Amino acid sequence: MAAHSITAKHFDLEAIQSADVTSTYALFQQTHRNPWSLESFSETLSTSHCLVAKKEGLVKGFVLFSVMFEQAEVLYICVEESSRRSGLAALLMKEAIALMKADTVTSLLLEVAEDNDSARSFYQKMHFHVIDVRKNYYHHADGGKSNALVMQRDL
Repeated sequence: MAAHSITAKHFDLEAIQSADVTSTYALFQQTHRNPWSLESFSETLSTSHCLVAKKEGLVKGFVLFSVMFEQAEVLYICVEESSRRSGLAALLMKEAIALMKADTVTSLLLEVAEDNDSARSFYQKMHFHVIDVRKNYYHHADGGKSNALVMQRDL
């Protein structure tokens, strides 16, 4: 996929650069219950695509996705708390989808915790629908578990 930069809604969207990895990982840690290690995150970056959204040079959000032939999977989409409800997540998703379509992707998958109501609502607004449930998929630090919903949309 071609790396490019766009500016929209006062955010600059671009492919992640090596200088962005530390701040992107910090955002990842802040926004997820059980984030990966920095090593796992960096390894995933080397085999996936990542768009970052910056404002005044600071990472405010990102979308991490992988592509395998005609199918793609959103691995993570994160927006810092102060930038939520600004349309940034939708902007990131729409730009990622545009890149996927240009790469002949026809189907997009993701997983979301069944108890994550705000994320589920966002994905439904982005035209995803539930195609499967993975029972007790997520293991939480407090010992709890939650189901994962596998969601899909055609591109």
